[in-house]
Formats: sequence, structure tokens, C-alpha cells
Amino acid sequence: MKIQLLVISILTTAVCFSVHARDYYGYERVGRDDAEYVYINGDRYARVPQKEVVEVQPRYQVVNYNEGWVSEPRYQRQSYQQPRYYEVSKRSSFDVRPYIGLDAGMSSMKINDKDDKYGLKDLDMKMGDIFDTKHTNFSGVLGVKINPYLAVELFYQKALESEKTIFSGNNEIAKGSIKDTLSYKALGVDVIGHKPLNDVLDILFGVGLAQYSFDGKVSRRVYNYTTDNLYKLDVTDDEDVMAVRLGLGLQYYLTDHIALQAMGRYIHMFDDDIVKHMIEMSLGVRYLF
Repeated sequence: MKIQLLVISILTTAVCFSVHARDYYGYERVGRDDAEYVYINGDRYARVPQKEVVEVQPRYQVVNYNEGWVSEPRYQRQSYQQPRYYEVSKRSSFDVRPYIGLDAGMSSMKINDKDDKYGLKDLDMKMGDIFDTKHTNFSGVLGVKINPYLAVELFYQKALESEKTIFSGNNEIAKGSIKDTLSYKALGVDVIGHKPLNDVLDILFGVGLAQYSFDGKVSRRVYNYTTDNLYKLDVTDDEDVMAVRLGLGLQYYLTDHIALQAMGRYIHMFDDDIVKHMIEMSLGVRYLF
């Protein structure tokens, strides 16, 4: 009988300890749309153990003067769950995440003023006078975030063609015009450094190399009324240039998978036969897998 009582006591103690352990190390209930992790001061945390904190109500004495006795009422103890987090990875640890992106931007060029590039000397004009230096562009991005501090992007960019009328005239003998078009595309790689300011906002520092292809065209049209003839002259030029890209921007995380990005870049051409450098401003979105 004593042995049976001893076994029952041991089992009862083990069960109570197990129940208490499960209660103490229970996981916090998380909604379906809640993030699996949280970031606090740049560090990554997961939702785990909750510590039960017990608060005891103060005890008061109630005196019954008629009966001559004192009673001490009992109050139930109130408890609440205090969520706790434990750190699962530092921001500096490896957490590779591929992503895709789309950017839309505006660029402004500094044209090299070589006045004899397209035979403009006789017109008393320079390169900067004939080309539209502002362009709208779009970029597609494939990237990988190696860790919370570093990412690498492969991008392809296409600028919309711009047209500019630089001369238009009409008289009794003839009418004429000179127009130009300019567009470009680029393919390159950027290395993006991330500096977290808080849980959802990063400062971005970018450096990269890209191949830019410029397509320029100058068209002259003169119609002679007396001879009823139209004279056409088109001068085209395609040029491929390597460039270095320096960027500074911000990235804001709407969710753990979607981020908005604003970026400004200075782009310096190694061969400045047509374009010396560009300033680019862009807005984009990133989807992280």
C-alpha cells in the first residue's frame, strides 16, 4: 500500500509540473494576418513564451461592532499574460530573400556641347540646344537581399523617346523645320546598402555599373514652293557608354513582403561624347519572397 501511494504521489507531482511547464512556456496566440516576427530596435524577435504575472488585491478587515468579531473577506487573485519575445536572429545574420521590383523615374541629362557633332556650327547651335534633356523611364528589377544590411540588384531600364522641335520657319519660297529625338536604355547591376532607422524604414546607399545605349536622331525638312520639292536630311547616332551609378534613398516596408522605395542617383558616363552625366529620381515597389 505504501508503494502504491508513493507511485501515485510521484505521478501526481510529475503531471502538475508538466502542466505548469506547458502553461509557463505556452505560445502567444497570433492572428492569421499577424507577422511571424517583429523587429525591435533593429533586432529580430519571435513571439514565444508568456510569463504569468500575478497581482494580489489588498486585504481589508471588516469590523462588526455589534457582534464583537472581526472578519477578513477574501478576494480572488487577478492575473494577466505579459507577452515576451526572444531574439531569434540579429540584423547582421544571414537571411537571404530574393525579390522583384518595378521603378518609374525622371532623368535629367547634361549634354556635351560639341557644336560640330551633327554639323551644327553653321546654324550657330550646340548639342545642348537640340536635345531634350529630360526623360521618363521605367525599370524592372531582380534582386536578392543577402541580409538586412546588403542587397544586389540586376536591372533593365528603358527611357521613353523624347522629341524636340529646334527650328521651324515659313516664307514665300519655302518652309522648313529641324527636329530631334533622343532615347536610351540601360542594363546593369547595383549593390544596395541598407541602414535600418527603425522596424519599417531603411536608408539606402547604392553603387553600381551599367551599360547605357543612347539613340539620337536629327531630322531636317525643307519644302520649296517654287520647285515643289521636299528635301530630307536625317542624321542618326547610336552610342554605348559605361557608367557608374551612385544612389541615396529610403525604403519603407508596408508589410514583411511589400516595400516602397524612393531613390535619387547620380550617373557619370566614362565616355562623354554625347552625355556627360545624368541625375535620376525614381519611385518603386519591391516584393520580397
